[in-house]
Amino acid sequence: MVCPPPIRTPLTDMTGPIGHQVMGQCVPFNLRWLDCLQAHGAFQGKKKCKFLYQDFAECVGQYKQLQRVTHIKIERDRQWLMGQLGKGPKIDLWSKNVPTYDAFLPDYDLVDP
Repeated sequence: MVCPPPIRTPLTDMTGPIGHQVMGQCVPFNLRWLDCLQAHGAFQGKKKCKFLYQDFAECVGQYKQLQRVTHIKIERDRQWLMGQLGKGPKIDLWSKNVPTYDAFLPDYDLVDP
């Protein structure tokens, strides 16, 4: 369902195809959702076509996929820190060998005038 521009000019004709089919992989989900809405109407379609809309929104936003990738990265980092993956540290990085607050010596203290 494409909404035409209210005023048609040569500029709108030239720039119209630029944004067309941005979500090409999600078109089947969109069409199924719109067919369901057309069959049941706008008010009943909100209830009956809710799952089709959720599938379409997931395809466009990819929320579940991004959440899955985030969990995989967190687990990989945890395994690396525990030494189970690769050559990561096998000790806790924050508990031992922490320098004191006055451990930093600036360069000008080390140079004799």
